[in-house]
Amino acid sequence: MSALSEILKESLENKALTLDKLAETSDVPKRYLEALISGEYKKLPPAPYVHGYILKIAKVLRIDGEELWETYKHDLPLKIAGENDKLASNRYALPVKSKRLIVFLIILIFVILYLGFNWRSIFGIPKLEIISPSLSESTISTSTLKVIGYIDQKDKLLINNEEVVVDSSGRFEKDYNLQEGLNTIEFKVKKFLGKENKIIREINYKP
Repeated sequence: MSALSEILKESLENKALTLDKLAETSDVPKRYLEALISGEYKKLPPAPYVHGYILKIAKVLRIDGEELWETYKHDLPLKIAGENDKLASNRYALPVKSKRLIVFLIILIFVILYLGFNWRSIFGIPKLEIISPSLSESTISTSTLKVIGYIDQKDKLLINNEEVVVDSSGRFEKDYNLQEGLNTIEFKVKKFLGKENKIIREINYKP
C-alpha cells in the first residue's frame, strides 16, 4: 500500500466520505480516485491532469494539496520529459504533416495563378520593335547608322551577338558603323526562360 493510498483512506474515514461523495464534490472521476487509492497509477491520465485532480481532492479533504502531490511523486517517480507527462493533444489540431501539405498547396495555388496571369510575358515570344532602320532592306549613303528600337526591359538584347543595354522603358539606341557594300544587322532578344525573337535588317552602304 502506498503512502498516498494510506493518506487518502485515512482522510476519507476522518471525513466520513465515500468515494462517490468525493467524486461528486471534487469533480474528479471516480475511476481515478480508485486508481489513486489502490496505487494503480498506470490507469491515471498524464501527470499535469493528476496534479490538478490531487489539488481538488486535497481541497475537499482539507489537507495540503502540494504536500499530497509530493507524496504522489515520491510513490511514482515522474519522467518529466516522458510521453506520459505530456498533455493530451488537441484532437482538432492538424498534424504537422497536414499543416505542411496545406502550406505547400497554398504556395502551389499562388504559383499557378501567377503563371496564369503572366504566361505570355514569361513564356511567350519576346517583344522586339525596330524603329530604325524601319525597312528590312535599305540603301544609305552615310557610314554610320543609328539603330533604335524597343524591347521588354526585363529581356536581353543582342545586336550582332553583342549585348546592348536598354533603359527603364526598354528603349535602346546604338550607332552602328557600316562597311561599304551590304551590311547585315541581326537583332535578337531573349527571355529568361529561353524564348527568343530575331529580326534581320540588311543595309547597303553606298558612299
